[in-house]
Amino acid sequence: MVLDLVMPKMSGFEFLKRFRKTKRGRATPVIVWSGKDLTEVERSELRAVATIVRKQDHGADELIREVKSIVTRRDDVATKIELH
Repeated sequence: MVLDLVMPKMSGFEFLKRFRKTKRGRATPVIVWSGKDLTEVERSELRAVATIVRKQDHGADELIREVKSIVTRRDDVATKIELH
């Protein structure tokens, strides 16, 4: 899942907090892709539950690399499970 922190009606922080409490949410990789300037406290909180990619620093290229990395890891896990 790709999540921006700046959303109408609910912050991305609140969404992620609620999402991680669900069964599916605990198992879903999350990439935070946002232009929001994060405090060190916010960065620490997010690092525990998500990958952070800043829009300004890396643009779409870094986001695509992160998505590919997650998909590759999941494919590797699925292959290992099939082999057993």
